[in-house]
Amino acid sequence: MSLQYEKKVLLMGSILLILIVSLVFLSIGNVKDFERSQVEEAKNHLAAVARSKAPHFAYMFEEIEQELLLATQDPEILQAIRNNLSAQELVEKQDHSTEIRLFETLEEMVTSLYRIDHRGICQSRLPVKPGTIGKDYSDKPVVRALLAKYTGQLALTEKPGLHISDVITTNSGQLAVSLCVPVFEEKKFVGILRALIHLDALKEHTEQLQSSLHSYGWILNDQGVMLAHPDEEQIGHAALAYRKKRYPETNWGPFQEMLALIRLGQSGTAEYPSSETDVHSHPGHTARLAAYVPFSVGERTWSLVLTAEYEEVTGPIEAYATKIALLAFFALAILVSLGGWVLRLEMKRAEMEQENKSAQALTETNRKLERQIQDRQRAETNLVKAKVEAEEANRSKSEFLANMSHEIRTPMNGIIGMIDLLRDTALDEEQDGYAKVVEHSADALLNIINDILDFSKIEAGQVRIETSPFKLSEMMERVLQLQMPRAQQKNLELICDIESNIPDTLLGDSGRLGQVITNLVGNAIKFTDHGEIVVRVHSQESSRDNIMLHCSVVDTGIGIPENKLESIFGEFCQADGSTTRKYGGTGLGLTISRRLVEIMEGDIWVESVSGKGSTFHFTVRLGLQPEQHAPISIPSGALRGLPVLIVDDNKTNQTVLKQTVRSWEMTTRCVDSGQAALDALASAQRQSQPFALVLLDHHMPNMDGVETARRIRENAEYGQVPILILSSVKHTRIPVDWSELNVQGVQSKPIQRANLLQDITKIFAPTLPTSPQQARSETLVAPITPVQPSLRILLVEENEPNQIVATEILQPEGHTVTLVQDGLEAIATLQKHNFDLMLIDLQMPQMGGIEATQAIRKLEEGTGAHLPIIAVTARAIKGTEEECLEAGMDGYVTKPVRIEPLLQEIDRVLGRLAKTAHPS
Repeated sequence: MSLQYEKKVLLMGSILLILIVSLVFLSIGNVKDFERSQVEEAKNHLAAVARSKAPHFAYMFEEIEQELLLATQDPEILQAIRNNLSAQELVEKQDHSTEIRLFETLEEMVTSLYRIDHRGICQSRLPVKPGTIGKDYSDKPVVRALLAKYTGQLALTEKPGLHISDVITTNSGQLAVSLCVPVFEEKKFVGILRALIHLDALKEHTEQLQSSLHSYGWILNDQGVMLAHPDEEQIGHAALAYRKKRYPETNWGPFQEMLALIRLGQSGTAEYPSSETDVHSHPGHTARLAAYVPFSVGERTWSLVLTAEYEEVTGPIEAYATKIALLAFFALAILVSLGGWVLRLEMKRAEMEQENKSAQALTETNRKLERQIQDRQRAETNLVKAKVEAEEANRSKSEFLANMSHEIRTPMNGIIGMIDLLRDTALDEEQDGYAKVVEHSADALLNIINDILDFSKIEAGQVRIETSPFKLSEMMERVLQLQMPRAQQKNLELICDIESNIPDTLLGDSGRLGQVITNLVGNAIKFTDHGEIVVRVHSQESSRDNIMLHCSVVDTGIGIPENKLESIFGEFCQADGSTTRKYGGTGLGLTISRRLVEIMEGDIWVESVSGKGSTFHFTVRLGLQPEQHAPISIPSGALRGLPVLIVDDNKTNQTVLKQTVRSWEMTTRCVDSGQAALDALASAQRQSQPFALVLLDHHMPNMDGVETARRIRENAEYGQVPILILSSVKHTRIPVDWSELNVQGVQSKPIQRANLLQDITKIFAPTLPTSPQQARSETLVAPITPVQPSLRILLVEENEPNQIVATEILQPEGHTVTLVQDGLEAIATLQKHNFDLMLIDLQMPQMGGIEATQAIRKLEEGTGAHLPIIAVTARAIKGTEEECLEAGMDGYVTKPVRIEPLLQEIDRVLGRLAKTAHPS
C-alpha cells in the first residue's frame, strides 16, 4: 500500500504541474486572443464607417458632373460662348441666366466657375474677378488635354464626361483641383466649362467622419497625393514622400503596401507605424489602424481612408490582463488545495474500489438498460400526446381568434356607430368635443385590438400573402391620404417620392404592403411634433419577373436611443416605458411589420439619432406584369424647355418637385415664399423670359398661397400665367373659392406624379389622353348602376345597439328597414314578404348567417330569383370573406360599421348584379 500511495502522490504532483503550466499558457493566450479580437473588431468598424461615408463623396462629385453636363446642353450657355459674353455682362443683362443659376446651385462645393472657348481663352468667371477675362488657360494640364483631344473634331466619338486635374496652386496660393467638361454645339467642340474646388472644402467634409474610436479621415487621389487631411501641412503632398521626409528612420513598408493597394482602386484594412516615436512607445505592434475604400470621381478613382490610434483600441487590454492574472492565481490556489484533499480521499477510496468494482459495473449496466427502455417508451408516448395537443391547440386558437374578433367588434360597432350618429345630431361645442374624445378613444382601442388579432394570426401561421395586380401609386395615395388628417393636426408635411423608373403596376399583396407603410408612417406621425415625414420608394434590384423595392420613412421626430435600435422590433416593446404612457400603443406595430416584410422576402431596419429623427427602411420583393404599360407619352416639344416656378417653403418638397418636373424636360426655379415668387415673376418678365407655369404651395408663412395667387392675378404683366395649387389638405375650408382666382387645378399633397402630369398636360397639350388605360376605359368600362332611391332591406342582427346603428344609417338614405333576430326568423320573413336586399350577421343563436344564406339559396333554386345578401360581421379574420362568398353571399362588410363603407358596398353589390342581369 505504501508503494502504491507514493506512485499516486507522484502522479498527482505531475498532474498539478501540468495544470499550472497549462493555466499560465492559457492565460497568456487568452490575453493575446483578446488583443487580436479588439484590433480586428476595430478594423471592421473603421471599414464599415468608411464604406458608409465614401458614397457621400462620390455623390458630391457626381452631382457636380451632372449639373455641368446638363449646362453644356443649355442654349444660353452655347449662346454665351458663341457671343463671347463675359460674366459681368451676364450679371448686368441676364441676372437669371443658366450660367449664374448653375454657379448658385454648386456654390457650396465649387469656389469658382470658368467658361473657356475652343482656343483656351477665358470668356467668363464666376464670381466676377478682374483680370481673368481674356486670360489664356491652355497651359492648364486638363484644359490642354481637352483642347488637344477635341479641337478639330466634327462629331463626338464618346460620351463627354468629367475630367479631373491633379492638385494645382491657384493665383491666391490655395491648393485646389479643377473639374472640366467639354461643350459641343451641333457635335462641334466649342469650349469648356471649368469648375474649381479648393481642397479645404474637402477637409471640412472629412472632419465630420469621427467615430467611437476617435478616428479621423483623409482622401488620396490615384497618384497617392493627399487631398484632405486634418494636418493641413500634408495636403497637396505625396503621402509616402511626406512621411519619409519627416520620419526617415521609420519603417514605412506596411504604409507603402497600403498605398499600392489604394492606387489599384482596392478596399481593405491595414496597420502601420506613424513615426519612430510611436514604434518605441508600442513595441511589438504598429501604432495606427486604417480602413480604405475607393470611390469614383469622373474618370479617376480616389480613396477615403479612415484611421485610428492603436492605443484607443487596446486600452482595455491591460485591465483585462490584470483580471486574468488574478483569476489564474486563485485557480492555482484552489488546484493545490484540491490536490491535497483528493490525495487523502484516494487512500480510502482505493481500499474499497477493487472489491466493489465488478458488482457496481454490472449493476450500473443493468440500470442503464432499464433507463434507456423507459426513456424510449416515455418519448414515444409524449410524442403522440404532443402531436394531439398541438393539433387541438391550433384548432382552439383559430376558434378563439374568430370568437374574440366577433365578441370584441360587436360592442365596438355599437360604440363607434352610435358616436357617428350622435355627432350628426345638433350638439353644442362642448358636447361635440366630448363626443370627439370618445370617438378617438374608440378608434385607438380598435387599433389595439387589430394589432393583437394580427399578431395572433401571424403567430398561428394563418397569414397568407396574396399575389394580385395593383397600382403602386394608387396604393400609396390611398394609404397616405388616410394618414393625412393626423399629420395636418400636428402641422406636419407628409411627402411621397416614388422613383420614376419603377413600374406602376406590380404583383403582390397591396393590403399587407399598405399595412406596413401605414404602421411606419403612423409611428412617424406619433413621435414627430414638428417638421416633415418623407416616404421614399426606389428600386434596389430587378429582373425580368420581379423587383426588390426599397422603401424608407424619414421623420424629424424624437429619434431612438442607439441601445434600443434592435429591441424596438420585439413584441410589446417600445423605446422606453414612458413612450407607452405618453404616446400610447401596444408595441406590436413594428413586430407585425417585421413579420410581414419577412414573409414578403424582405428585411426591415432603422437608423436613428436620439433627438434628431429616425429613418425606417424595409425591402419587399414584388412581381412584375408580363406587359407593363408605358408611361404617359408627351410629344416632342409639348413640355420640353418650359420654365416652371416652384413656390414652396419646404426644401424637401422643392427637391422632389424639381426632380419630377425636370424628368419631363422642363426647366425649374425654386423659391420659398410668396414675396420671392412675385419678385421672380417680375424679374423674368423684365428679361422677356416669363415663366410658363407656377406650382404654388397653399400653406406658407407670412403670405399663403391664396394671397400669392390673388397678387399674381392682380398684376397686368404676368397675371395670366397658369397656376397649379399644391395643398396639404384634401378637403379644406378656404376663405376664397379657387375658381375666383382662375387657378388651373388643385393637387393634394403628397403629390402623385401621374396626377400632376395629367394637370400639366391638360394645360399645355389638352388634346392628349392622360394615359392609355384611361383612353381604353372610356369605351370598355360601363358605369355602375346606382342604388335605387328606396330599398326594402331585411336586417338580421341580434345585438340591439348594432340594430340601432344600422337602422340609423339606412333610414336617412330613404330605405325601409325590417329587423329580425336570427337566420330562422329571416327565412320565415322572406317567405311572407319581398325584399330588395338582406344584411345579415354571421354569429347568431339558432341559425347563423352562413347557414341561413345556404338555406335561402337552396330555396331560390329553379325560381330564377336572387336576393342580394351582404355579410355584416365582427369576425374579421382571414378566410371569412371567402367563406361568405362561397356560401352564396354577394358582399362583405366588417364591424365596426361606418356609414361610407356600408353604403359603398351596397352600391357595389347592387350595381354588379344589375350589370349581370342587363349586360351592355
